[in-house]
Amino acid sequence: RGVWQVKAKQFQNGSFFNFRSCYLNADNARGISANHLLIDEIQDIAPDAIPVLEQRQAHSEDHLKYRTYAGTPKSSANIISLRWEDSCKFQWLTKCSACNFWNMSDESIIQDDKYACAKCGNEIVPHADGMWVPEKPSMLNKRWGFRLSQLMVPFKKHKHIIEDRDNPNVSRAKYLNET
Repeated sequence: RGVWQVKAKQFQNGSFFNFRSCYLNADNARGISANHLLIDEIQDIAPDAIPVLEQRQAHSEDHLKYRTYAGTPKSSANIISLRWEDSCKFQWLTKCSACNFWNMSDESIIQDDKYACAKCGNEIVPHADGMWVPEKPSMLNKRWGFRLSQLMVPFKKHKHIIEDRDNPNVSRAKYLNET
């Protein structure tokens, strides 16, 4: 039997989760101790709140301490972009079976009817044939960062990527950032 409330969940294995909104400041999380800190939509959190949130782990043992930051970099001058630059920068690359070229999961592989190698045009399947490759392997022991694109996930179909791209109500900048 566990706790199952909006802001707190406890599971049968003893895991306990606290959920708090800390958009403007970290006051909602004060007094909570944690081993794993997850900050979602970090680009929208007040920068001064992040060190306060990280102090939730002040009593955590080093081998239990784990931090996850997630969000969408709405610009190149926000906390998630800065942390991305200071990480190993894992990119999802798909190797073309025809020419062995490693393709980024970006606009260069999108054709109207398929995903294709940016070098030779052969069809590629990013979600099935890709792999994580660090852009900065020297940072592997310090901080991992992952760039996720909708092109790499199996539940986002190619036709939906094309619909997003061709939607007149979505700016090109928003399409490139969100999709």
